[in-house]
Amino acid sequence: MMPFFDLHSIYLCCKASYNFMETLNFFNLFWFYKKEWDEKFIPFNLF
Repeated sequence: MMPFFDLHSIYLCCKASYNFMETLNFFNLFWFYKKEWDEKFIPFNLF
């Protein structure tokens, strides 16, 4: 029972960190595209 529990918590940790990395990737892409957009449309960029 104990080894299964350890494997399960390792799996959950890996899954959580994978989701975290996916979220980071999403935000990196978002900021990259926002930067591109700001450079292309600088006259319309009010912020």
